[in-house]
Amino acid sequence: MKLQEAITWLRKERRREKVFCSIRQPMTAVQLTKRVDIAKSTISHTLREMSRYQLISCLNPESSKGRLYWFTEFGIRCHKKMTQCHDRKGVRYKLPEIDWELYAWTCFEHRSSVIKVMEVPVSPSDIRRLLVRRFSGIRISVNNVHDIIKLFEKMGIVKRAMIRKRKRARYILTELGRKFQELHIEAEKLVSLASAGRACQPLALESSKGVAFDQSR
Repeated sequence: MKLQEAITWLRKERRREKVFCSIRQPMTAVQLTKRVDIAKSTISHTLREMSRYQLISCLNPESSKGRLYWFTEFGIRCHKKMTQCHDRKGVRYKLPEIDWELYAWTCFEHRSSVIKVMEVPVSPSDIRRLLVRRFSGIRISVNNVHDIIKLFEKMGIVKRAMIRKRKRARYILTELGRKFQELHIEAEKLVSLASAGRACQPLALESSKGVAFDQSR
């Protein structure tokens, strides 16, 4: 498929164009669902279509859940052609050299949330308090956090912080953990911006209706 043919195919259906242009870093179907407000089944189908046309590829094809997608070289050319300069601001097409399969494993809600709140050396109970404060409605126990931290430590995402006169163990993110944190926070920002934009649409519609009413008078 040639470049213009791919762009025409993407623009033929709004969902394709919307999903494709919303990818700004490697993302899962669940993350894209939150970003574009389209059903996960539709997102998954759209991603499979794009994979067949070699616009995107899965970074962790061996995984059955939490598959992570990013542009191919051909896909990058299409994305640059379809998006304006200001829409591409902040998009880093050259991926950092990290274990993307491991990152995808951390994309599940509890794991990614734990990583997001680890700014300073913290204990599992500290982390649980931070999670409850930051994410309303999250259901997680100290034991859940402890289990996640143990797995993170084993995989090199966190390490113990050496702090004197502290009875409880504190943990901090490793360099790899910091890279994961940056990606998770950026994904969260993308979802928040999209949600804010959708929330403004009804207000804009009401405003435009009001102007039209006043003019008719």
